[in-house]
Formats: sequence, C-alpha cells, structure tokens
Amino acid sequence: MDMLHSQKLTHAVTIQRSPRDVFAAWQNPEEVSGILRHLSGRLRNEPEEPEGVAGPHVEIVGLDPPRRVEWLARVGDEARCRGVTEITPGAPDRGTELRVMVEIDAESHVVKRTISKLRGHDPVLLLREDLRNFKQRMEAGEFPTTLGQPSGKRTFIGRRLLRAVQDRLQRTDEAEVRSATDGAS
Repeated sequence: MDMLHSQKLTHAVTIQRSPRDVFAAWQNPEEVSGILRHLSGRLRNEPEEPEGVAGPHVEIVGLDPPRRVEWLARVGDEARCRGVTEITPGAPDRGTELRVMVEIDAESHVVKRTISKLRGHDPVLLLREDLRNFKQRMEAGEFPTTLGQPSGKRTFIGRRLLRAVQDRLQRTDEAEVRSATDGAS
C-alpha cells in the first residue's frame, strides 16, 4: 500500500452488547468482509471494474482478545486497506465501545477523489454506514429497513382525519396570533 496516498479514517459506535460478543463478530475474516461491505465495495472501485472480479479478501493479521483485532483487506495480491478494531467496555450498563481505524489506499488525484465522493463513494460516510449497520445487527439481530413495506394513498377516512387535524391546528394558530395582537395594542 502506498503510504504517500493513503487516507486514515476513524469512527466509533457504542453497542449494547458485551465486549465478548462484539469481539466474536470481528475475529472472523468473512464477518469482517460482511461488516465493511460498503467500504469493501469502495475498495473494488465497483463501477470501473468488470464483472467477475473477486471482491476484497480480508485476513486477520493480529488478535489481542478481547480488545483488539488487526486486519488487512486485499484485492488480488494488492493490499488496499488495513485496519485496527478496538473493543472496550463502556460505562456501566452502557454497552461496548467499538472504534475502527482504517487506512485505505486513496486516489492521489484530486479530481478522481472528488468524482468518487460525488458518486457516493466517500470512505468516511461508507465506514459510518457500515458501523451503523453492524450496531443494528448486533443489537436487534437484523438490519431495520423499509424495503417491502406497503405504502400508498391514505384511505378516505384517513384523509378526512388528517384534514380535520390540520384545520384545527390552523384555527388554533390563528386564534393565538389574534390574541397576541389584541394584547399588544
């Protein structure tokens, strides 16, 4: 990895699980690849690489149970990303603090970095999203999503109730304005 053109990212989240549970998820290379799925997609430069190109392979290069995991993500033979995950107990009854420090091989050209960010490939945002999803999965056991939920127009009764509430709020606001102007004079 070219240290001259690397970008360092750090993000932390507090997870309402024991440090042992959080560490167990981070010591498995396949799990780390799944946890960092958005950032891993960024490492592959998804839009530019042809189909069939293997995604990053994550290997654990250092373990200090249950506090620290060091890992390296490779695409082919080239190291594209390395990271350190630190797991510390939070305040009593406050869960576990998970801090991830990542160093990625960033584009050296300013125009390429700007285009990458405009396309939604900002590594900082991708890391935050990945850790937010990990937190949700650890705490709830799944990723909350609105996909597949029904949506549509309100029923006739729903529209009438909504209009009645809006009318009442508007009349209340108008009455408050009148009383304020009457009291000021």
